[in-house]
Amino acid sequence: MESQLVDATLIVMIIAGLALIGLGVPRPRNKPLLRTIDRSKFDNSVVNNIRYQIVPYVISASMLPRTFEYTIYRFFCYIRSFLAGLVGLGIAPPFLVYLSKVAQQGTHLNESSLQIPVGLNYMAIASAILLLAISIYSSQTSLDKRAVLADSCSAEFRGHYAKLLSIVSEPDCRSKLDGLSNEIATNVQRHIAEKAWTFKDVIAPGIEKRTEELTDDLLARIKEPPVSIQQKEK
Repeated sequence: MESQLVDATLIVMIIAGLALIGLGVPRPRNKPLLRTIDRSKFDNSVVNNIRYQIVPYVISASMLPRTFEYTIYRFFCYIRSFLAGLVGLGIAPPFLVYLSKVAQQGTHLNESSLQIPVGLNYMAIASAILLLAISIYSSQTSLDKRAVLADSCSAEFRGHYAKLLSIVSEPDCRSKLDGLSNEIATNVQRHIAEKAWTFKDVIAPGIEKRTEELTDDLLARIKEPPVSIQQKEK
């Protein structure tokens, strides 16, 4: 009976982890882009500000907590809490007690903690090694701190997006867009310095279509499109 419980628990843990990772990691959209806005009637500085200086970073920030590294860490935290709960309730078999000890103590395991219980099967040993590896990686790279900063960054950029929606609804939005883009650039640089912003090329990959769609949506919200002096002369 205990062996069946062990196997069933492992299967549930693995399936839950794969589902979390598979659903959590963002994927690029493959829908065709339908251009609905004539951007030529807008001031180029407004279009470029929205398209290149604001929208890509807003989208990237929304995807940041769901990148592979942070998704793996969340899975590790869920498993650690789940194991701790089972041990606390006193219903965990010996191997789950051992896994909980590995997950909770991580790099602080002592010699007695490293002793593998008798009768542990290969799957249980592999699970313990995986949890220990994640724990060591998290400790060495400050992943726990960076994950918190990534969540904070995402929330901060949701505020930027709300501010952006307010700005584009105003008659003359050019100067305020300049201010918002400067604020976003400063925040991105700060999060990069804190190593919370983990996109290799700064901008998240595969977001070109989403960027174009959101740019068109924002331009459509502008009631009186600002035009440049050159456009007025034409």
